[in-house]
Amino acid sequence: MLKNIFDFAKLKEQAERLKEELKRESVIGESGGGMIKVELDGTGNILNIEIEEDLFKGKDKEFIEDLLVASINDGMAKVKTLWEEKMRDHLGLLPFSGLGDLIA
Repeated sequence: MLKNIFDFAKLKEQAERLKEELKRESVIGESGGGMIKVELDGTGNILNIEIEEDLFKGKDKEFIEDLLVASINDGMAKVKTLWEEKMRDHLGLLPFSGLGDLIA
């Protein structure tokens, strides 16, 4: 009886299509008022990092590292939101508590 409730093969196929679509999406995480920007694809892979040249003038290494971490975390939060939206749109799944953590 449960076999008819879920078509796991179809669900897996949809999930694979969704994953491929997410790879083509991108988000930008930033910090320091845009001084550091990190571009990530929809699966969380970092594609590019931009650091304003002025940031290197008179700033210590720890400050830059903190901004970089904040930018990556901002981008990952946006990836999680994108992932949950795509799951809802394509698979009809509502974001269950902790479901978005599967990609992080």
